Amino acid sequence: MSDQKQFWEREFKSKNTFPGIHKDNPSLAVIEFEKRLVKIGSLKKSKILDVGCGNGRNAIYLAQKGYLVNAIDFSKNAIALARKKVSGLKIIYKVFDIGKPWTIFNTKSFDAILDVNATICIEELGRKKAISEAYRVLKKGGYYLFCGIGRTDWVDKEPGPEINSTVFSESGKFEKQYTKEELLKAYSKFSLIKYQQKLIHSESINGKALDFSAITVVFQKTSD
Repeated sequence: MSDQKQFWEREFKSKNTFPGIHKDNPSLAVIEFEKRLVKIGSLKKSKILDVGCGNGRNAIYLAQKGYLVNAIDFSKNAIALARKKVSGLKIIYKVFDIGKPWTIFNTKSFDAILDVNATICIEELGRKKAISEAYRVLKKGGYYLFCGIGRTDWVDKEPGPEINSTVFSESGKFEKQYTKEELLKAYSKFSLIKYQQKLIHSESINGKALDFSAITVVFQKTSD
C-alpha cells in the first residue's frame, strides 16, 4: 500500500496521467446519481462522503448542488489540489487512508457515499475494511455509488497480487478488476438497486488506447 500511496502522490503532483484525464469534470455517474437523489426526494442537507476524492471534482459538484460533503483521500497532494478549488464551498477535506478503520467518522453519519474508482485501487484487506466501514457509517436507507472496472485481459498480461487484479508495469498502478459475481459478493451486505456495465473504447492512458468495461452500481443499506 505504501507503494501505491507514493504512486498517487506522484500522480497528483505531476497531474499528467490519471488526474489529467478527468481534469475538473465531475463523473457522469455522479451526475446521474445526484439526479436519483433528487428523484427520491433527498434533501439538499443530505450528508455525502466522497472516498478517494482525488482533486475534489465530484465533491465540488455535489457541494454546488447544496449537499454537505466530506471528502477524503490518502494523498496529501490530492487534498492540497482539492482545497485550492473550494472557493467558499462548505466541503470538509481530510487526508485519510480508507483501507484503515474509519475512526474519524461515527456510525450512521452519511446519507450517501461515493466510491468513484477508489476502492479498486487498494488491495484486498484494505478494500474489505473500506467496504465494511462504509456500511457502518452509512445511514439505514442510504445509498452507495460504486464505479469500477470490469475484468480485462490485463489481469493475465500483467497479473497483480490477487485474483483479477493487475499492476500496470509502466506506471506501477494497482487495480482490482471485478467480475459481476465478485462485485456482488464483495458488497453482499448491501441491497442492489442498479447495475450497469458499459464498454469504453479507446481511453488514452500514457499515450496508449485502451478498451475497458466501466461498471456503475448503486447499492442501498436496507438493514442495520
